[in-house]
Amino acid sequence: MYASYLFTYNANYGNDLNVAITNLIEGAYDVYLYGHGNEDNQNSVFELSASSVNYGGEATTNGSGWLSPVWQEGVQYVEFTNVVVLTGQTINIIVESGASGYAVISGLQIYTAGPPLIISGSNQIVNVNQQVIITNYAYSPHGPISFTLASNAPVGATISTNGVFSWTPTCAEGSTTNLITVWATDSSTLPLSNSMTFAVTVGECVEISIGSSYQQVGQSTCVPVNLFTTIPLTNLNFTLADPSGHFDNWNITAENSVISSATAQMIDPLHELFTLGVQSGHALQGSTSLGTICMDILPGPSAFEPLLPSNMGAAASDNSPVTNLFGQMGRVVVIGPQSLLEASLNTNASRTLTLYGNPGVNYDLLSTTNLTDGSSWTTVGNVTLTDLFEVISLGGATNPMQFFKAVQP
Repeated sequence: MYASYLFTYNANYGNDLNVAITNLIEGAYDVYLYGHGNEDNQNSVFELSASSVNYGGEATTNGSGWLSPVWQEGVQYVEFTNVVVLTGQTINIIVESGASGYAVISGLQIYTAGPPLIISGSNQIVNVNQQVIITNYAYSPHGPISFTLASNAPVGATISTNGVFSWTPTCAEGSTTNLITVWATDSSTLPLSNSMTFAVTVGECVEISIGSSYQQVGQSTCVPVNLFTTIPLTNLNFTLADPSGHFDNWNITAENSVISSATAQMIDPLHELFTLGVQSGHALQGSTSLGTICMDILPGPSAFEPLLPSNMGAAASDNSPVTNLFGQMGRVVVIGPQSLLEASLNTNASRTLTLYGNPGVNYDLLSTTNLTDGSSWTTVGNVTLTDLFEVISLGGATNPMQFFKAVQP
């Protein structure tokens, strides 16, 4: 420290020495300034300011005692505490000459004062099902720093220990403004924490959900239709597709007292348009049942037929068009001459099969682990249906891959 200096200056030949610290993050800082030459009288006088605030002057010692392995404030260095710096501001240091006529600065240290200083992204506006990612930063001389979320964080929101916030709002969070509070904690002996809050505003959400059913060919079936909306609606329309041509004679029956009209219209042989109107002075809002959609099942093969709303449209109570519409898919299990199998794996790794077929028919349940070998199928059970389906428990899985089929003996 005393053998070489960052700067030395003889005040007899010019002005004082000026040092500027720029590009600082907004916050409060403690500034340590070291300055003493290798003679007793080679002390320094420091004056510090930030923007228009002057934090006064301090000096190192003029006299003996400076040459010591134990450094003390006011002897080998001076300290300016809690220096507040706003965005874009500069810390200005004037090094004035001491008793020897020399202005000496031998070193400089700067620390954020107090708890961690947190820097976060700006407030966000997102849509439902759109992931928002915000990287938060914090500074402290007592690192590393870990991040956590306050208890008011919305369901599903997370933050990594290094400050990456992530959240994908669902339809239930539509039309809300969520205040997210982030805490940063340093690693000092007595950890210090600081927090900051930003807002995530989620756009409106209208979600149409179609239910499910199962039925034999040649019969009629119905599925429920439900709505969840975060804004009041005065009308609603959507399309269901029937690409396999399994269905005919579509119709919709309203089961909500505020609905004034509900119609089904064939757009083409494979698409049906459903339109619902609301009584004057009323609106659809929140979670509600709209009614049921029924159709005839034409003769044909067995199939799992999806029912996914598409080409959706709606108007809000102020007559503005709704832009954020989502569809939840239902299905119809069409039971023809062939059996259908549906496999599932429970949380305890227990395998379950659902067999769909015709009542009174006997089915052999076969299994294999190798589809390339046609002779490897073995019988694992026999079922005679008393209804249109039966759930079969197979116990724990013993093979990483296993295939099943049901056939009539």
